[in-house]
Amino acid sequence: MSVLPPENIAKNTTYLTVALVVQKILSFFFFLFIARTLGNEGTGEYVAAFSLASIFGVFIDLGLGQVLIRELARRREKSADYLSNILTIKLFLSMVVFAALLSVIYVLQWFGQGHPPLSLVILAGAVMIIDSFALTATSIFRGWQNLWFESVVIVLNKIFILSLGVILLYFWPSSFIVALSILIGSIMSILILFYFIKWRLHLSWRLRLTRDIVIELKRLALPFALANIFAAVYAYSDSVLLSILQGNQAVGLYSVAAKTMNAFQFIPSAFMAAVFPAMSSYYRNTPQKLGQLLEQSLRYLLIISAPLAVGLFILADEFVMSLGTDYQSAALAVRILMPSLIFVFLSFPLGSLLNASNHQHWQTALIGFSMAVNVGLNLVLIPRFSYFGASWSWFATNVVALMIGFWLARRVIDYQFWPFCVSLGKVILSVGLMAWFTIMTRPLLPLVPVVLFSGLIYLIILLILRELTFVDIKYFVNLFRKPTVADAVLPPLTEV
Repeated sequence: MSVLPPENIAKNTTYLTVALVVQKILSFFFFLFIARTLGNEGTGEYVAAFSLASIFGVFIDLGLGQVLIRELARRREKSADYLSNILTIKLFLSMVVFAALLSVIYVLQWFGQGHPPLSLVILAGAVMIIDSFALTATSIFRGWQNLWFESVVIVLNKIFILSLGVILLYFWPSSFIVALSILIGSIMSILILFYFIKWRLHLSWRLRLTRDIVIELKRLALPFALANIFAAVYAYSDSVLLSILQGNQAVGLYSVAAKTMNAFQFIPSAFMAAVFPAMSSYYRNTPQKLGQLLEQSLRYLLIISAPLAVGLFILADEFVMSLGTDYQSAALAVRILMPSLIFVFLSFPLGSLLNASNHQHWQTALIGFSMAVNVGLNLVLIPRFSYFGASWSWFATNVVALMIGFWLARRVIDYQFWPFCVSLGKVILSVGLMAWFTIMTRPLLPLVPVVLFSGLIYLIILLILRELTFVDIKYFVNLFRKPTVADAVLPPLTEV
């Protein structure tokens, strides 16, 4: 097993973090362009088709990507054997899953239920297959501890799709064109990855099945497969159920709110990617510091998420109207979902704690339970309240998941909850004054100055209350400058 020096680990983390941030930003702006160009019906068709394909796509990979990363990090010499067997397995699974995906559409059509157009599902299914093979390629690079190639492909893929999609949609606006642009981008990505693996790693793409390796992969992938299935159903079932029970127009209206909330999840994801090595180290060596690190992580993510949630809550009408009058009724869905942003942000440190402390099975169980709650609430609420019901379902599920996450965290470490409550009070006061300023000045000033001044007021109040200090800011910056355990030295806890 090869171990990278700290400076290379830092570079790897920086490469991937920057790439994922760029990917999320470009994806969100492309979605806004799609929503504005196609209206709620066309946007709903696109979202429903790719949501359905994403759920089925997890049955192609079945956790093999994570197994590949872990095993190649330990035994790089097994790369060729694992690659050839996984490619063969995925080729077979792709045909089975693609047939199952199309069968679902025909069954829904037979029973007269709503569904995305078949042509769109075919393109989304093709993207699903190609992306699964691309995942195998990126998993190899991660296993070899070289994230530069993956990072380059991520950025190139999004730039290409955005550029091609905008041009094609300008002349031929349709959800089919969106799917076609994504498919072409996926083909480009997989070709680049194939070339990198052949040129850089000198691995062949030969198909082969070895009985012992297949049995080993099956055993290793099962826990990952279960977690991935739970996560995929949890993330995409709301859009799929909306399409079936209420139609694609409801999906389009709901997706504006859901995509907006999801667009910000790269923030806690990047933050916890920087903190996770320290969590793992502290759990093994200095458990008392682990509790402090959890408290600080919760505090920082609360400080970041609160103004985002409140600001979008207040400006929901203006936001949805900027996409067109088709989305006017989506403002309420935005207001229902935006408070969930805080709960989602706070769940990241708790999930990372469970993973860092070798309690992954608890995290998997929590995701599975959350999935069951979300699907159950959707089945009850969507028929009565359409996309508003899906919004309330997501909100309630995230509240429940966060409460359970706190309870599980207390079973791992004995952390202090009172400092977080004090921080919560100060953040509520700060964001409340920010909200008052936003509401009072919005009729008088353009949107951009209002947002900038509101954010500045929030920051100043936090500094006055000593909920945020310049030491905190320096610590936060250092996490991403050198994301190693050594840099995760805790700043002093805020005086209360």
